[in-house]
Parts: sequence; structure tokens; C-alpha cells
Amino acid sequence: SGGSNFNWYDALGNPLANTTATYTSTESNPGTYTYFVEETVGSCTSPQTSFTFIIHASPAAPSITPAQITICEGEIPGDFTANSNNGTAGTFTWYSDVALTTSVGNGTPFSPTQTTPGTYDYWLTETDLTTSCISTTTTATFTINELPLAPTVSASPSAIICDGDPNPTFTATQGTGST
Repeated sequence: SGGSNFNWYDALGNPLANTTATYTSTESNPGTYTYFVEETVGSCTSPQTSFTFIIHASPAAPSITPAQITICEGEIPGDFTANSNNGTAGTFTWYSDVALTTSVGNGTPFSPTQTTPGTYDYWLTETDLTTSCISTTTTATFTINELPLAPTVSASPSAIICDGDPNPTFTATQGTGST
């Protein structure tokens, strides 16, 4: 007697790999794939064992309403609402980074929490409750605009006049430090 050899076959009986104990499928499309493997020791061959390999389709990316929220510094933002595009809604996860490593919320609605002026992006995924497959991302943007400083007002010729004098012209100028 010698060592074991394994023979791998697809559903049609076509050989896939010979004599190795491992096989890695090359399928990449969603579907169910059936394979067979048999062991050969010397001149004897075992009955084939069949098994299936399933690739589930990823759920469609969710949508976000609204896709962008813009407020002025100090205002309270509205919420982002996640919407499933998959018939049956899965679970929603919100991230603060495109690499999806920092989860900042689950479910819907989602309330932005930043208070500093700037632009903040959120990435949303939906996980299918049956397959646990995760959708591609949808992005929402939250912008906080900086409040301008109070303007400076000047009067020409003067803000103080006598009855009968012509009214002055008032001019507002951008506050020092405003951008």
C-alpha cells in the first residue's frame, strides 16, 4: 500500500485537480456548485463524496434620505434615514471611515454628533439577515458651516445727526476673522 491520492471533479464529472488533499474553487458568481472527491490508495478507489459550495449574492446597497445634511454651527441637525433596496430589510451599520473599521451607529435613523465646523462623510452598509452577506456602501455627507463673526457697521457721515440733516449711509463690513 502507498499514500493517499485525492481526485476532484465538478458536477459534470470533469477532473479539477488530481492527487492533492485540497481544492480551491475558482467560482466567483453567485450560485450553488456541486463537487465530488474520491480517494485512491494503491489500486483501490473509494466511493465519491459529493458536497456543495454556495456563493450568495450581496444585497443591494441601501439608500440614504437625505443624502446630505448641511447646517450652520450651533444648529441641531436632522437625521439620516437608511432605506433598504432588498425587499426585506437587513441590519444597517454606519461607519465614519471608508475602510469600514469604525462603526458609529446601527439601525435607522442615524443622528450625526459632530459639532465642529467641517464636512463629515458616513458610509452605510446593509447586512442580509438570512445570508449574513454585506452590501456595498452608500455615502452620506454632513456639513457644518462656520458661523461668520458679527459684522462691523460704520455710518457716513455720522450715526448721530440733527433734525433736518440728511440721513447717514450705513455700511456693514465682514467681521475680523470671518472667512
